[in-house]
Amino acid sequence: MNNKAFTLIELLAVIVILAIIALIAVPIVVNIINDSKKSSNEESIKMYGKAIENAAGNYFLKHPYSKTVTVQNLKDENLINYDGSQVECKIEKIYKSGKIYLKDCTVGGTKVDYTYGEESYKDYIHLIEDAEPIGLSPGDKYTYDVNDNDTFNFYILSIEEDQVNLIMDRNICGSETNPNDPNNGKPATEENKCLIAWNILSNSNVIGPVTAIQGLYNATKNWSNVPDMNLDYADEGNLENSSYGYGKIETTELGIKITKKDGIEVARSGNLKPVIPYEEGKKLKSRIPIFEEMYNDNIVDIYHCHDFNGSCPAWLTNWLGSFGTYYLENNHIEGIHGYWLLSSYSGYSEARSLYYGGGCCAGFVTARTDDNGIRPVITVPMSNF
Repeated sequence: MNNKAFTLIELLAVIVILAIIALIAVPIVVNIINDSKKSSNEESIKMYGKAIENAAGNYFLKHPYSKTVTVQNLKDENLINYDGSQVECKIEKIYKSGKIYLKDCTVGGTKVDYTYGEESYKDYIHLIEDAEPIGLSPGDKYTYDVNDNDTFNFYILSIEEDQVNLIMDRNICGSETNPNDPNNGKPATEENKCLIAWNILSNSNVIGPVTAIQGLYNATKNWSNVPDMNLDYADEGNLENSSYGYGKIETTELGIKITKKDGIEVARSGNLKPVIPYEEGKKLKSRIPIFEEMYNDNIVDIYHCHDFNGSCPAWLTNWLGSFGTYYLENNHIEGIHGYWLLSSYSGYSEARSLYYGGGCCAGFVTARTDDNGIRPVITVPMSNF
């Protein structure tokens, strides 16, 4: 009788083969299980998001004048019909336009964002007046949620084809030299007038508005809800051939570059880099008003300045101290007399500004620091109004 059995070597070989199979199979199985859990968690977040959408729709039916709502509001009114107790979201924004934004939603170790609806700047723009205007006109007043923390007042400054240019209702603080100045992005006040020189004689940008542009960048770089700006603009020819002829302000890989209409880059003197450096992920958001947006010599046009003697609409002169003598109903800050415009003389000793008493667009020595500030203009597609 032959009794056959596995030898020790054969057993070891089988064990080794099984171990190899286990080493290959176990991670695959574990990954399948983890992927399944992740898919299940993501589905839970999607179901939670869908429940938020439905609840938000019911909320806005009950509160037609509300513009936004939070998840907590929906929970307080018992509008959420889904048990999302395991789902946590750090930032929760729900807009009346239908945009749902749930940030860093987590469940069972899975973290994802949940968004629904088209990205739209209209979620951040709100008409101040109760009645909707017929069309869009210069001087119409809106609030704009420029980021998650700041809301400012803006007026329609001008309309060009499918874009609307908005000007802030007051000057803003923006340091030309310190990107981390705590006052950057704050509106001008009596205590902090935010005055800025167009040029600084000791380090003069004698052929361009670089000083003011850099201050404006530092003031508005955190306006995450505002479209990025790369600006092409025409020569401001109403200055009787004295305009410098700027052609473009653009965001490049190196920073913000200003060029003339002939394509030559505007230089910056001293030890400054030829372009204005910008922080990663924070591009140019605003510009200085253009001369031709401010000035119109047609006496019928009630939306712009008509001469150089203070005949400007009140909404263009908000918070300018000396214009209080023209428009007593306006708020004003004594000592802030104007704000810079983009145009300037090619013979660098003067620049243009909207200035008290002189209206638009008086020319003043560029080294003057005790009068003018900067006022942001942003550009938004017309479809967002």
